[in-house]
Amino acid sequence: MNEGNDYYNRFEEVRVQVHQIYLKLTDSFFWSVADYLHRTLIMWFCPLDGTLLQVRHDDASDTGCSRGYFFCSTCPYSNPIVTMVTKKTFPARKMVDDILGGAEAWENVDRTMATCPACNHNEAYFMQIQIRSADEPMSVFYKCVKCNQQWNEK
Repeated sequence: MNEGNDYYNRFEEVRVQVHQIYLKLTDSFFWSVADYLHRTLIMWFCPLDGTLLQVRHDDASDTGCSRGYFFCSTCPYSNPIVTMVTKKTFPARKMVDDILGGAEAWENVDRTMATCPACNHNEAYFMQIQIRSADEPMSVFYKCVKCNQQWNEK
């Protein structure tokens, strides 16, 4: 049994050495390609396995500044952040359907005495819609006759 453990330990040592040699041989090629891609394109994904890169900051206590770098959570890829990139993009807002049915829904509705929160006019159109479950009361929606402000009764 002792001889088997020695064999396994020696096998593990050789495996680690072979892996280190492999990394040394391939390291310069892969990292140079990865660095080139990262510096020429803004990379947010690992160039080796496609995983989303994480950001980590190392606090340098002697200089008082922090150095950040991108790193992959599944492989040993990491790359220092050399320039700060600030780019905000706001997606175009989609057209939202009016849940109350648009202008056509207010054509044949009744009027009631209700005070508008915007202009304090005392007359408003109203409609009742069942938007919650059947055991809940109906929701009442109002639209001011004067300024077209919409509100609901909560």
